[in-house]
Amino acid sequence: MGALVSSLRQNSGMKLEIAAAPQSSISEQAGPGLAIFELEINQDGAISKSTLVSGDPSTVNPARRIFEGWRFVGVTSGPVHVTAILLSKEEPNAVDSVKAVNGHVPDLYAWRHRAPYPLRVIEPVYPIGGCDKGTVVLQLELTPAGMVQHVHTIAGYANLTPAAVAAVGNWTFFIPYKHAIPQIAIAVIEFQAERYPESALWPASLSWSE
Repeated sequence: MGALVSSLRQNSGMKLEIAAAPQSSISEQAGPGLAIFELEINQDGAISKSTLVSGDPSTVNPARRIFEGWRFVGVTSGPVHVTAILLSKEEPNAVDSVKAVNGHVPDLYAWRHRAPYPLRVIEPVYPIGGCDKGTVVLQLELTPAGMVQHVHTIAGYANLTPAAVAAVGNWTFFIPYKHAIPQIAIAVIEFQAERYPESALWPASLSWSE
């Protein structure tokens, strides 16, 4: 246990990098919904293993194609376990409407997994004037109590990212190893609405964080 804690504390500056925009869409095969994966990151920053913890099994293959373009920098020792939450959102919701998914920790989760597990996932609200489709990727730094402490934009559309950041800031997690650092979750949010409010503007260009 001591070696694990020491290893995680050494990786406190790790951050996800993506070579290009995700080429695979979860919703194309599985439809709108939520999938939760545990990722094992090796010392080179690559994903050595991805395990579906919760969600439709049909999301596994498209999710792994997304993960192929991921690499973490700042990994000084491994393995490190990170949660990836893939949320595909199809229908626009009203600005004053908030939809939350409340989950429970699977039996024996802490015995089988080391990554944080989302207990409350709030869907983002479609922003008026945003583009109708697009993917936002965010890195969440979590406190030992399972609250979101910082949100880093890894990739996203300018008009969709603020809504995604506002939503994930209110997510909560179960932390199996509360004393370990870092506690990281990656949120991949797909906005997939075919129809959009009449006030929608032209899509913004895709921007990437440095």
